[in-house]
Amino acid sequence: MSVQYKVIPKRQKAGTESTWHAVIVNDGTVNKRDLVHRIANRSVLGAPEVTAVIEALIELIPEIMLEGKILKIEGLGNFQLYASSEGANQAETFKKEMIKTPRLHFRPAQNLRNSLHLIKWQLKK
Repeated sequence: MSVQYKVIPKRQKAGTESTWHAVIVNDGTVNKRDLVHRIANRSVLGAPEVTAVIEALIELIPEIMLEGKILKIEGLGNFQLYASSEGANQAETFKKEMIKTPRLHFRPAQNLRNSLHLIKWQLKK
């Protein structure tokens, strides 16, 4: 299998010439049902058990984030909250209201990042 890309023009700043850049052309999606069947075909668990595990994970990730913890799934990666804030002139004048809406950040595990070097690129025609 290969990952398809196309080349499109992008302009960095107004009034400058466009340069050509690659963008990935996604080939559909894999939804939860598809993922369940793929996992069930590779394990001793049936589809109902795999579904239950995935649904539990979906419920647990927000719980773990609200506890202020990092969820580390070895071989997959880390889920953690990230937040920024407005600045205060002194630590004493900082208020929690200055914290912006947090974001959920996923950092892939090293083996997952390493697998990206195996991608075979193919220009979409």
